[in-house]
Amino acid sequence: MKQLADRLLMIRPKFFGSNSETLSSNTFQKEIEDSQAVAISENAVKEFDSFVTALESQGVLVDTFEQPSDNTSPDIVFPNNWFSVHPEGFLIFYPMESKTRRTERLETVKDYLMRIYPEHEVVDMAWFEDENKYLEGTGSMVFDRKNKRIFCALSSRSSQDLLTRVGEILKYEVVPFETEENGTPIYHTNVLMSVGSDLAVFCPDCLKDKKLKKKVESMLNEGRSHVIKINADQLNSFCGNILEVKNQKGKKGVLLSRSAKNAFSEAQLEEMDHEKFLVEASIPTIEKYGGGSARCMVSELF
Repeated sequence: MKQLADRLLMIRPKFFGSNSETLSSNTFQKEIEDSQAVAISENAVKEFDSFVTALESQGVLVDTFEQPSDNTSPDIVFPNNWFSVHPEGFLIFYPMESKTRRTERLETVKDYLMRIYPEHEVVDMAWFEDENKYLEGTGSMVFDRKNKRIFCALSSRSSQDLLTRVGEILKYEVVPFETEENGTPIYHTNVLMSVGSDLAVFCPDCLKDKKLKKKVESMLNEGRSHVIKINADQLNSFCGNILEVKNQKGKKGVLLSRSAKNAFSEAQLEEMDHEKFLVEASIPTIEKYGGGSARCMVSELF
């Protein structure tokens, strides 16, 4: 079963900004003053374009869509929260907590996905928004496709009930856990954990249950030669928000932000880029005001 994608989908923003509806649950995100709004949005577009160029220069295929002029969602640059594609033959659409973010589900993208995955079964879970239940895609869930597991940090954006449903659909074991950082649950699992083919990154100190910390770490070690443990400072530099991918020639790589790369130790970077290429994204604006990093900006197309 494939663990790594060699094709990514990204959405180029036109109206990037800080979403007031997500500030309370996302402690990584900062508010924008009105006088800064235009300059910050322009910087975000430049950061996005630079990231795409860096990915393509390493042979990673990127399908890029433009934010429509009549769509003003500030978080459209993070498409991984509203859909996911699975090698098992499923295309899943997810319910999101923020009402503003629900406008990110572009019909052009949905039509494109239906076209390139005509045989996939479509599972639309967005209607759970009416029941105030949410599960925000590969932000809420980190998939260990190698061992058929889903890791999930429970929060207001990640319902255990919906997690169980996805596990039943994919026939994966679900591994839910509670987290805490500065007295607050971590809003998305993919900021504290990344799972690749032979590489995993994990912040064990975020888990509240000590026994579960050891269990999760043991699970991550199954079939992997490199498991890197990060601390709280590294977590806040988005060291957990990385993604292992491969290019069109099958070579493995890791995409991460510059802030994350700078926060990893030399020993950790050496362990991470062992026979892999690194795609470094300089995205300080997107990280600061969007509260997400490199992994959040891409959806995997298997």
